[in-house]
Amino acid sequence: MAEFRMGNRTNNSQVKAVQSHAKPTSCCAYSPQTHQIMTGCEGSVVTVWDINTGAKMLKLSNTHGKQEITCMSIDTGGKRLLTGARNGNVKVWNFNNGHCLKKLEGLVEAEVTGILAFSEKSVIYTAGWNKCINVYRDDNDAFYLRPQPEWRGGNVHKDDILTTAYCPPNLLATASFDGEIIVWSTETQKIFRRFRSGSKPVRHRGGNKRPSSRAYQDRPANNNGASPVDKVVFLEERVKERRNEDCMLVSSESGYAFFWNIYGVAQCGGSFQTACRDGESVLAMCTDNQNKRLVCGDTAGYIAVYDIRNYCTVNNKKNTTPRRLTAWHGHCAAVTALEHIEHEHGLFLVSCSTDCTVRMWTVHGHFIGTFGQDIPWSLADRNTFKYPQTPFEAEGITPPTYIPSIDGPASRSELAKSAMDRLQSPEHDSSAVSPDTDPPSLTPDYLGLIEEKRKFNKANLPPAVS
Repeated sequence: MAEFRMGNRTNNSQVKAVQSHAKPTSCCAYSPQTHQIMTGCEGSVVTVWDINTGAKMLKLSNTHGKQEITCMSIDTGGKRLLTGARNGNVKVWNFNNGHCLKKLEGLVEAEVTGILAFSEKSVIYTAGWNKCINVYRDDNDAFYLRPQPEWRGGNVHKDDILTTAYCPPNLLATASFDGEIIVWSTETQKIFRRFRSGSKPVRHRGGNKRPSSRAYQDRPANNNGASPVDKVVFLEERVKERRNEDCMLVSSESGYAFFWNIYGVAQCGGSFQTACRDGESVLAMCTDNQNKRLVCGDTAGYIAVYDIRNYCTVNNKKNTTPRRLTAWHGHCAAVTALEHIEHEHGLFLVSCSTDCTVRMWTVHGHFIGTFGQDIPWSLADRNTFKYPQTPFEAEGITPPTYIPSIDGPASRSELAKSAMDRLQSPEHDSSAVSPDTDPPSLTPDYLGLIEEKRKFNKANLPPAVS
């Protein structure tokens, strides 16, 4: 069971802390066709939520018996949900009615950390702590599926695979605990690019006894000098343009984002810190469809958004560190999954955490609500959002500790004075406020100012990155 840090309840009996799951939340997957978000937890429960209202649509209990859910994905056809468990098994679900369609049996009892299902090719790939890629043929009506003869590229990784990513039409990235990153061709099942050669584990971890990789916080450097890779993400728009100078793969390691070139010289083009402070890791990372923003969630519960439009591209040869658009304290414990959602009513984020909550935000960090709360929201009506309250204020929870922002510490009184100065300034124009100058969340010290100065109301959100 992964350890997690919970906040403290306030003495306000009129508010109730909302939990989306009874156990720490480990993963999520978004279906743009149905506008539903699927979340899984360590209690082996899958819940289907409506992002338009935050309402629970379906709950699947005991999906993997007593095994925790470690990862999930939706097949390329958008009709089936696949969940992976700690014991190496994978199940396929109809997420409209909760019917289990197939069960994929693992070769060994080892945590599954990545699933990729091609509906049109009738094949499913899985990877995890067994250090290899498993292949399942999905072209028959059999309920039980066994892995086929090994991946043609062989068992290359020497340590546990912690994360995977897919980029259409044929690139698959796998990254392991020893810092090795491999980009494969799914057509040939051969290595396309390899970053860092793996090494044998520096210590024996006792099989499957260590905490889940999604909340594992003890990340020492390995004997090859690299840190474990917690997450990899493809920048798909850059892959389509296929410029040799542009970096197209991002990895998260020890709280830093590394950008890798896969078509030019196979090397790291740049890196910058994405965790809120030293010692924290970033387990969750995502980007928008145009790869303008990189969103990161760390083990302290912070979420940050960076403008990466020109970072590590031919247009930015100096590799200036990307501008941080906004950052906020979203959870009391580690952020384990993030989804960037492009909706008819705007751009939104969904975050999952080991504090048992799943929350929805605007892309600027404005709190919309926690999935499972009593009163639904409407994405079409900003007056139903919790903003300008933070989750801690809305639900009567205080964060375990105050952690300074990436730009440096600022007390609540300093934030309040800064907001008052801006509001009283004759030059203040709320329509021109950038994400860097608008406070991502407002404290009770000056909530009264919001009522008096409607320039900070819910309608006046900062402009999106164009």
